[in-house]
Amino acid sequence: MNPSKPHVVMRWIGANANLADSPAKPIASGWNWETTSQISWQVEALPMWLEMQNVGNQAKRIYLDHHATSPLRPEALAVFTSLMQANPSSVHQDGREARRLMEDCRQIIADIAGFAPRNVVFTSGGTEANQSAILGLGADTLLYGATEHPCVLAAADEFVRRGGQAFMIPVDNHGLIDPELFAEMLSHSAGKVLVAIMAANNETGVMQDVTSLGSIARSHGALLHVDAVQIFGKLSIQSWSWVCDSMSISAHKFGGPQGIGALLLRDGLSFEPLIRGGGQELGRRSGTENMPGIAAMAQALKASLAGQTHYEELTSSLRELEDELCAQVPELQVAGKHALRPIPVSCFVAPKLEAQLQLIKADIAGLSLSSGSACSSGKVTPSHVLEAMGYDAAAARRALRVSAGWSNSHEDLRSFGKFYEGLMKPH
Repeated sequence: MNPSKPHVVMRWIGANANLADSPAKPIASGWNWETTSQISWQVEALPMWLEMQNVGNQAKRIYLDHHATSPLRPEALAVFTSLMQANPSSVHQDGREARRLMEDCRQIIADIAGFAPRNVVFTSGGTEANQSAILGLGADTLLYGATEHPCVLAAADEFVRRGGQAFMIPVDNHGLIDPELFAEMLSHSAGKVLVAIMAANNETGVMQDVTSLGSIARSHGALLHVDAVQIFGKLSIQSWSWVCDSMSISAHKFGGPQGIGALLLRDGLSFEPLIRGGGQELGRRSGTENMPGIAAMAQALKASLAGQTHYEELTSSLRELEDELCAQVPELQVAGKHALRPIPVSCFVAPKLEAQLQLIKADIAGLSLSSGSACSSGKVTPSHVLEAMGYDAAAARRALRVSAGWSNSHEDLRSFGKFYEGLMKPH
């Protein structure tokens, strides 16, 4: 074993065993993962079991987990690593230059979304942006979609803890909110109402009819917050962004760095900041701005917009692949298959194999995939998105997410298709 790398051990925990009493054991190279349903493992060091299997050559790997995080674009990396770090609040020349650059980046985002530049508030990412809107817009009642990101579900719980009312909007088997039911829920909502919906779902790619839902919300005097994290910079949003009162974006979903995003707000909104302090971002988000992240986000956004045709072509290829795989494996399901899904992501629900085993086999084959929201990885609970769409818990545990992006080719998708077809064939 290479002494420069950490030794990989996992603890075996029997049904009645105490973790503290369980001896650490190296993983045997010939371990049969299909027989571990009654055994749990705790990873104590990295790299994991796969390195001991000599999986190895990173150059041959295919990354199809863009909805977890998209690899950093070269344009963003160049800016991120070369930008002189200066505080944009400083009055000296370096600070003024940082301020100018930050405002240029703010303008780029504002132009895409159709918001005023002064109302682009830089945050640490989508989670902070979503929770800032939900907890900061002064609503009495919150309505949120059943398939929202976990950060929105957690914000709803906090909203209730602070004295508000929160109600989940159901979705149908396609993952879509029914406009008539939505209107009925609004008509029975009290006080100032905020609606939070995700434009395109992170697990299935299902796109809500934002224009219709936003118009209904406006007709009832409600505010609309849209989680645009998975779609911003990939598709044009000008056709529906006008109905939004607030919007969240995150750089690392379109090839920017992790740890930077933005909350977009309409003029005239009452807003209480989640983070207070030095009064940056016009008092709406305190803390020194992340200048390398902001500059790199802007460069990634420009590149993403220039590559929108590539996103569309990848989406078309992935839909064709879905049809081929479903024809070869009739029991295979694709979540939201008959709904509008304009971004290159597919959620395959296998007839038998659980997602954990699928992921292990994919990793060994050189494919980086996921079983759902990366924010929930490692948890044994099934996807709440699929359960909301009518899948039972067992089916939800068999779901595999494939999400492509700027770094992928059509051949990458074909390689996945060959792997998955072989995986689904009975042995």
